Amino acid sequence: MSLHEHISQYLEQSSMSQTEFARRCGISKSYLSNILAGRRSPRNIEMLQRIADVTGNELIFLHRNPAKAGT
Repeated sequence: MSLHEHISQYLEQSSMSQTEFARRCGISKSYLSNILAGRRSPRNIEMLQRIADVTGNELIFLHRNPAKAGT
């Protein structure tokens, strides 16, 4: 699962708004919208860590290569 798919799934399951998710991650809603559309990626490891913290996942889970999942 890609990062934007994971975030979309989290938002759907948690009923958290994109605005609230972006606020908790310390990013703008427009930047989050670009991540969700697959047009942007987190700028740095710190941003990826904040996303992991908000979603309750380990950073390695979000950063893994989907093509290698399960290996």
